[in-house]
Amino acid sequence: MVFSPARKTLAALFAARYGPPMPADWKTDPALPETIRHGLTRFCTQLTTALGDQLVAVVLYGGLAKGEFTPGNSDVNVLVVLRSAALPALDALLPALEQARAEFPLALLTLTEADLPTFSEVFPIKFTDIQRQHRLLAGREIFAQLEITRDRLRRQCARELQNLLLRLRAFYLQRGQRPEQLEETLTHAVSSLLATLGALVELQTGERPASKAATVANADKLGLNAQLLRDLLALKRGELKPDAAALKQLFGAFLDTIHQAARLTEKL
Repeated sequence: MVFSPARKTLAALFAARYGPPMPADWKTDPALPETIRHGLTRFCTQLTTALGDQLVAVVLYGGLAKGEFTPGNSDVNVLVVLRSAALPALDALLPALEQARAEFPLALLTLTEADLPTFSEVFPIKFTDIQRQHRLLAGREIFAQLEITRDRLRRQCARELQNLLLRLRAFYLQRGQRPEQLEETLTHAVSSLLATLGALVELQTGERPASKAATVANADKLGLNAQLLRDLLALKRGELKPDAAALKQLFGAFLDTIHQAARLTEKL
């Protein structure tokens, strides 16, 4: 995380804090599934042709960039950065986007380079996560200079946790007596919580966990129930099959953990 540090060079700072750049030969990287690798190659080529110098960067982020991609379940998260996001540029992007979505589960974000500081201020958890772990597919590196204040990140953590807590309480009062809906809600909500907890771990320790499993492993450092989080990830993977009473206990413990995490943001 770049918290307005004294600068070395941008390249040295970025390498020191985030590790070496991703391989330039990502098109042949076996860590990326072959069909998606080929689809991304075509997508980038088509964007470069259609947009020319309007294209600033194409960035892969999310589960595939972190090594947490699950075929059939995960999206391929791509950020396209443009000089202008006016309708002519978006129209030029559409054919490549439609073909790519027919080939693999592409989830696209589009913004301009000028938007990046504002968006990162409004969504600091998301953009620090992208900054931490991404692959540059085309164009030039744009994240080395991105700076987000510690307080901005802390305040978004607080908002996300409080909002999640309110939504889950409201859900429970409406549908909490239906075990199948409790399970579905828990499996979706645990990913949201872990994204926020990863930012909290960084605020506490100075290091952002590289994966959901690493976030869970660091939960004890925050005074949170790491075993509960392991159980919820097992539930998400289909490895845990609790009955209705156990699901209710998991849901209650989950609410308690979110509340604890929200209180923690007041102390960081």
